[in-house]
Amino acid sequence: MPLKVVPLADITRTSTSKYYHTPGIRRSYIGYTKTQLEECLAAIRAKDLTQQDASEFYKIPCSTIKYKLANKSNKNPGRQPTFTDSEEALFVKHISTLSECGFSFSNLDIKIVIRDYLNSRNRTVPLFRNNIPGKDWLKSFLDRHQSLYRRRVNGRAHVSEVSVTDFLEQVSNVIENVEPGNIYSYDEISFGDDLLKNTNVWRRKTKYPDIKTDALEACFTVMFCGNAEGEAIPPLIISKSEHRCSTWAENGPVGASYSSTKYGWIDVITFENWFLSHLLPILRKRKGRKVVIGDSLSSHISLKVLSASEKENIRFMCLPPNSIHVLQPLENVYYQPLQQIWFELLLSWKIFKIKGNAATTMKADFPCLLRAALDLLPDIKENLINGFKETGIYPLSTQEPLKRLNKIRIANLKRRKIEHRQYYSEQSGYVSEPLEEGSYSWQIEAPNSSKEFYLDYEDNISSPMSCNDWEASAEPSNDVCLVVVNGDDILLVQFQQSNSLKNLLNIKQKVQDIDKEFMEINKNPKPSPSVPKEKPPREKKEKSKPVTKEDVSKVAEAVVGMDL
Repeated sequence: MPLKVVPLADITRTSTSKYYHTPGIRRSYIGYTKTQLEECLAAIRAKDLTQQDASEFYKIPCSTIKYKLANKSNKNPGRQPTFTDSEEALFVKHISTLSECGFSFSNLDIKIVIRDYLNSRNRTVPLFRNNIPGKDWLKSFLDRHQSLYRRRVNGRAHVSEVSVTDFLEQVSNVIENVEPGNIYSYDEISFGDDLLKNTNVWRRKTKYPDIKTDALEACFTVMFCGNAEGEAIPPLIISKSEHRCSTWAENGPVGASYSSTKYGWIDVITFENWFLSHLLPILRKRKGRKVVIGDSLSSHISLKVLSASEKENIRFMCLPPNSIHVLQPLENVYYQPLQQIWFELLLSWKIFKIKGNAATTMKADFPCLLRAALDLLPDIKENLINGFKETGIYPLSTQEPLKRLNKIRIANLKRRKIEHRQYYSEQSGYVSEPLEEGSYSWQIEAPNSSKEFYLDYEDNISSPMSCNDWEASAEPSNDVCLVVVNGDDILLVQFQQSNSLKNLLNIKQKVQDIDKEFMEINKNPKPSPSVPKEKPPREKKEKSKPVTKEDVSKVAEAVVGMDL
């Protein structure tokens, strides 16, 4: 479909809240400068001029002179600002300090910080809906403070070696001369009671395996924290409810704290209460500088948390985005082993106590189940020490996390049946062909097998293949497909028709020049619309002749001669 070119005159521009005075239409709001006003007041106080003479000489209204002499009008003209200069300076300091620690602030994060500041002081701003400032106020705030600026971040879907090494370099500067007992890391983990995610046994060729359940899924969030010496802090248990009952805090882990939020997630108030009443008393007992490493949610750290951490010599460090599985020490200590123990314990609890899989876990039963799961964990102290060592935080090392990152990449490649650097292997074959709209049947003859393929479509993303060995041919997608064959491993990759496709085909063409022998795939694409295929001329059918009396007599003679 051709693009429609819209003239500039037809484009509707949004209005702005910043207005400028047009000379000649109305007089200015103020016709004197600040220095002229100071000279006028000084002349009157020195009794060199009277108020009337000063008003005529400096062209300042008499009422303004009277108010200034009586100190009744010291504010700026117009509507007064929502926050004072000291309050805005506090916001700028908060954003700048957390930015140095690696936390990123979006427009929404800044608005949430302002809202929490107003709610903590029981202030209500009528111009802010739910005490959340609008985009006009935020734009003016950033214009007033040029030390803050907005820019687009470099988007990365996965953690890279560069981000890992940069983070560890920052950590080396922060944890220098810091004891391992003063290096803490926190992480939140979600626990659910959905056992349907486990592998089940089904009849072969079942297309849509499904289980019916009579209850909704319950979810709990638990905050864990520990240091590089292997000391674990009692967890924080968060339940999904606006109000918390006293029975939800019984029979839980020793020293655990409890909270509840509307959606069951940790928010600013919950993090602030956990830090001030749970973590900060433990950090105060430690001497020297303390370092706390956590996720990249900058809106969790409020002004109170930042001011308290500055007083106690506590430094926050932010993990890079999408790097928890590589740089989070608690990932292997708690998440992986605890999830396995949790599902096994939950399954036995549902079977022997509530006699079924339909009911959800009650909020009063979760602390007891969590305590039992933590008791079944192996040596937590040794695992914590190994967790900080594997992530390279303490002792500081870039080799361990990079090795771990490579292992994860290789595991993902094996899971997708792709060999490393298969595009440059001598045994690889490449066929790329743009397909038109329609239904296609892709069949590949691999060694000792014949396979039929179809795709689950994802826009602009490579999707893994779905294959049927001996079933009927499925209906594949109608977009451009690239088929890569490498021995027994076959991968079907899908791309949307765009400019990036041309680059992709050019790259594959270069590889084909190097690797001349490649397998041919049976395909029947429709002809390209640019080169229309000539249609064969239609055969003219002879018109049927009308039935005559002779024809009727022949049919009658044949019927009479039959042996009925």
